[in-house]
Amino acid sequence: MTATSVAPERTRSIQGVLKGYIALTKPRVIELLLVTTVPVMVLAQRGLPSLWLVLATVVGGA
Repeated sequence: MTATSVAPERTRSIQGVLKGYIALTKPRVIELLLVTTVPVMVLAQRGLPSLWLVLATVVGGA
């Protein structure tokens, strides 16, 4: 007598997979980090930093 086990088949919808990936990226935390980064850059520069520096920081932080 042999016993075979069959794993239940898991089907995932595209919507479920996308929700999972979005949850992994923690968009709220990243948003808070970016919102606090730009004002600190302005304070550190004692004026407006270059646009390229701000863009590179925001894109790199995301």
